[in-house]
Amino acid sequence: MWIHLLVITLLAAVYWVRQRFAYWEKRGVPYVPPTFPQGNLAGVGKKRHMSEILQSCYKQLKSSGRPYGGIHFFINPVALLIDPDLIKTVLVKDFPYFHDRNLYHNDRDDPLSRHLVAMEGSKWKNLRAKLTPTVHSGKMK
Repeated sequence: MWIHLLVITLLAAVYWVRQRFAYWEKRGVPYVPPTFPQGNLAGVGKKRHMSEILQSCYKQLKSSGRPYGGIHFFINPVALLIDPDLIKTVLVKDFPYFHDRNLYHNDRDDPLSRHLVAMEGSKWKNLRAKLTPTVHSGKMK
C-alpha cells in the first residue's frame, strides 16, 4: 500500500516538473531548454557566474528574432527581455505590473545591491521619485 502511494506521489511530482518546464513551449515563446533540477542555472556559483549564464541564454534567444524569450531558474519560468525598448517599457512605464523581479538585495549587509532594478514596491517608488529629477532631459543637456 505504501509503495503504491509513494510511486503515485513520485509520478505526480515528475508530471508537475515536466509541466513547469513546458511553460514556454506551451505559449509558443522561444526558450532555452532547461535541465532538472537547476533549469538554466547549471554550474552557477561553481563553474560559471550568473552573468555568464544569462549572457549565454541571451545570445541563444537573440537569434530567435523575438524581443523576449524564456528561461528557467530551477523550475520557475522567467522571461528574459532582449529588446532595449521593451526593457525600458517594462522597467519604467509598466512598473506596476512588473515591480517584483525577485532579484537579491540586502540593504543592510550589501548596500551596492540596493538599486532601482532590484528594489520592489514602495522602496522602488520612493527611490525613483528621488532620482527622476536628476536625470530628466532638461538637466541632461
